[in-house]
Amino acid sequence: MAELLPSKNQEQPVKAAREDTMPISQAAPGIVGPFAGPRRAVAAADARRDRRDHPFLIWAPFEAPARIWSYGEFHERVGALAAGLVRRGIKPGEYVLIHLDNCIEAVLAWFACVELGAIAVTTNTRSAAAEMEYFAGHCGAVAAITQPAYAELISANCREPALDRRDLARRRQHACARQRAARRQF
Repeated sequence: MAELLPSKNQEQPVKAAREDTMPISQAAPGIVGPFAGPRRAVAAADARRDRRDHPFLIWAPFEAPARIWSYGEFHERVGALAAGLVRRGIKPGEYVLIHLDNCIEAVLAWFACVELGAIAVTTNTRSAAAEMEYFAGHCGAVAAITQPAYAELISANCREPALDRRDLARRRQHACARQRAARRQF
């Protein structure tokens, strides 16, 4: 029978399968995703450097021939997209909607958010207007990455009234509190 064991930070107990097993490991403070943290960053940098010309991803859409992306090429595109997000004022910890069809740009956008430290909120392109408004409002998205076919839907339903700096600071504090609560669950 599972038993609750005290966690390292004593904030929340951790379930263990049996008394003689170790508690389920918890993420280190500040890590919000699988690609965060020093070991992942070093491994990714090593792969980009050492395997620059090796295949990283094969994208095979139904309507076009397959394309092989090398580690170097993929990283360059992700870096360019992340730099573009930074130029547009996106900061680490902020939420970015990714509302794209199943395409390579969706993968690039997700990795760019990870590289920047922003939180990618992927949405279903079949979502209704009210759902998009909910997604954007619930997470407090500060930007959206979409394609021309969905630009009007995003523009009409994901805009909020102008917020002053205090409102933005409150939103960031709320987002940080949600992240901390999510980390404590694991």
